[in-house]
Amino acid sequence: MSRKVKLGLGITLALIIVLVVTNPGAGGDAKYMSWLEKEHGIFCTYDPFQLVSCVQAEEELDWRSRAVKNTGLYTIYKDHYRKQDGKFVNIHAFGMLNMYFNR
Repeated sequence: MSRKVKLGLGITLALIIVLVVTNPGAGGDAKYMSWLEKEHGIFCTYDPFQLVSCVQAEEELDWRSRAVKNTGLYTIYKDHYRKQDGKFVNIHAFGMLNMYFNR
């Protein structure tokens, strides 16, 4: 193999290792829930009686669904809530390098 090919493979492998190690979704939902509260003001609690109870700016939200796609390199979250007036709140987040971004 030529030196350029070896260098290219080494850089690619190093990049993949960095992405796997810094995938924020690998450790569970705690980082995501913290980001959700900081970025969107949505705080959810889980108890055995109501299951999920969410609040955004003193207004109660009905949690509708969540989809999580964790590929090992990055994580995508899709959360859907409904406000008491019937309007929907949809959060689509992309997590990579220990950070989350709105999509």
